[in-house]
Amino acid sequence: MHKIILKIAQLSDWTLVLLTVFLAEILTLTFSSIQSLLLWGHIPKHIVFMGAVDAFLVALPLSYAMILIVRFSARTHLEKEVLETEVGERIRVEEGLQHSIRQLQLVTDKVSDVFWTMDRSGALIYVSPSVQRMFGYTPEEADGKTLGELLRPESLEIALRAFKERLRREETGDPDNSEHRYELMARRKDGSTFWAEVTSSPMRDSEGRLTGFLGITRNIHERKLAEEQLKNSEEQLRASLGQKNILLHEVHHRVKNNLAIISALLSLQVRQTGDQKLKELCTESQSRIHAMAYVHEQLYMQDDMETVNFESYAEGLAYYLRHTYRLSENDVSLSTDIESITLGLNILIPCGLILNELITNSLKHALTDTGGLRISIALHQSGDGLVNLIMGDNGPGLPEGLDPFSENKGLGMNIVNQLVGQLEGDMKVRNNEGAEFSITFPLKETHTRISRLS
Repeated sequence: MHKIILKIAQLSDWTLVLLTVFLAEILTLTFSSIQSLLLWGHIPKHIVFMGAVDAFLVALPLSYAMILIVRFSARTHLEKEVLETEVGERIRVEEGLQHSIRQLQLVTDKVSDVFWTMDRSGALIYVSPSVQRMFGYTPEEADGKTLGELLRPESLEIALRAFKERLRREETGDPDNSEHRYELMARRKDGSTFWAEVTSSPMRDSEGRLTGFLGITRNIHERKLAEEQLKNSEEQLRASLGQKNILLHEVHHRVKNNLAIISALLSLQVRQTGDQKLKELCTESQSRIHAMAYVHEQLYMQDDMETVNFESYAEGLAYYLRHTYRLSENDVSLSTDIESITLGLNILIPCGLILNELITNSLKHALTDTGGLRISIALHQSGDGLVNLIMGDNGPGLPEGLDPFSENKGLGMNIVNQLVGQLEGDMKVRNNEGAEFSITFPLKETHTRISRLS
């Protein structure tokens, strides 16, 4: 019957009118047959015709009633289908939402961080179950807690200041939607405290009005303790380094003073002796002592007590030797081409002693009566980790057949050869408009620490 009604509902209005006529004919024939059977010969024919008309009049409103019933039934059926579709869709959405909630709850239950939401008054309205592990409160106990119940007084002041500033900006039409992060001292249910990192962001309704805050609280107590220990260790290290620097300053100062005392004793010896050869030997020994003492003096006068700028050292050493031999700038001039390199103590003292011997040798043998001696010093570092030290003059050069590597060529050259070997280097000697000594040695960590000057 239900299917028949739906079929009728799909018919047009003209079809329904024809259906009405059809129903009328059926009723008419029925009435006529009844009248013929029951009253034939007893009732006039016009009465029978009137019965047919009556049947049509009965069928007409009956057909319209059927139209209304069919249409109402069809509309009810369609609405039921739409309703069932909407309900099914809502059930699927709700099931998906419940699944998402279960997944989120699973995450919040497992993580150690506490997820929370707070209203505008500063009271908690949701706390994840991990609050019990961190604070000792169950979620039900933590519900409604305020900042004053969860923070130490000094941290509460910081949090309230930030909280009030957010509300103030909200009221003045300058809302703060950024994420804020604080390191605060939190308080557990049992009264114990721990360091917590609190991250908060504003919550807003569909119209953009501030409804509260949501955030995450993380226990960073172990990290803060480690940072504090590291800070204390750094302070202790700085204190130790400061004491070391003081001691090193004192060591360099005392070494310099002791070498100065030795040099002064040699000066007294020179004044008291009439032997010219002895005077020369004492003077050369004094210059060697000064070459070492000058290194300690340079280190003592600066904060970095590990390295010395070689350019300033070479110029100072050359000036001292010129003064020792009572020569003026007109007699001896100095030109330098030294890369901005700083050398450590273990490599600077051998280089200083080498320079001392080579400059002394030039002052003794290359200087003529007319003066005009020019001494050049160059120092460069190559890309393969080698350092090249070149010292030359414009004197007459080395005599033919002179072997500077022979052990019988004087104390000065013997000292130079031994120091070059100490540096694991190589020395080349040639006449190039005067004597030229080129020494190449590797710059190793065991020798020095090198750094470019800015």
